[in-house]
Amino acid sequence: MLMKKNNNSQIHSLIIILLVLNLIVALAWLLKTDGAIKLEKLRAWWAENFAAIMDFYKSDQYKQQQNESIPMLLEQMAGSEAWTNNNQPPQAQEPTQGQNSVSVEAINNILADGYIQGNTEARYTVLEYSDFECPFCKRHHDNGTIQALIDTNPDTVNYMLRHFPLQNHPNAQIASEATECAAELQGAESFYDMKAAIFTLDNVTRDGIIQVATWLGINQSDFISCLDSGKYTEKVKAQMAEWQSLFGVRGTPGNVIIDTETGRFVAIPWAFPLEKFEEELQILIANE
Repeated sequence: MLMKKNNNSQIHSLIIILLVLNLIVALAWLLKTDGAIKLEKLRAWWAENFAAIMDFYKSDQYKQQQNESIPMLLEQMAGSEAWTNNNQPPQAQEPTQGQNSVSVEAINNILADGYIQGNTEARYTVLEYSDFECPFCKRHHDNGTIQALIDTNPDTVNYMLRHFPLQNHPNAQIASEATECAAELQGAESFYDMKAAIFTLDNVTRDGIIQVATWLGINQSDFISCLDSGKYTEKVKAQMAEWQSLFGVRGTPGNVIIDTETGRFVAIPWAFPLEKFEEELQILIANE
């Protein structure tokens, strides 16, 4: 009997040791990982620990990891189909610093290609290049930063969502196309209604997107037909190429405040607070 107890005790000890070793390996793997991937793992393993995720996102360590990892990721992705425009991947550029400019023709093409939210006569437009499965894009949306900027400057600023679904988010492309189908079937306002509704989903899936369309009163059969046709696939890809080639922005959300009369712009990558947008807007206005 004593021997049996000893054997059981040894087995229990071995199990505990193996569990501890597995935990150590898992934590080491987590800590080695670059910032954005680390955040995804935290979300997947301990979704309830939202405060810890937010603390990590705000940390200097995370920002430094992003600065170091993004150029490498861009280089790895440069040859992929989603980054191809006329079979030529856009050239990697240094992140935009300060004010730059694009042609008025390019601005007009962008404005004609999308949906403006806010005062259509406003001189300054915020372009947001976004991914529906990006946790930082969701945070940017939920914080209401851009809406607050428009509310504060209703005569000066309007907004336009642009698409940049990352390849490691499998349903981001179809979510982008879904907003275009919503606009086609129910008008420009539904484009932004669809955007807001998709960001409420815990997991972005095709079925979830179709359910969202139904909630918004869009004919389900027509919506599915539009979504499955792939008619907006190339439009989304063209906006992805535009994001990098015109503005040199990296990361999502990629924001650009642009003076539509002169082509001058300032890029604001990531989900900065309202104060940053206000500061950059006032600098543009001061230099009219």
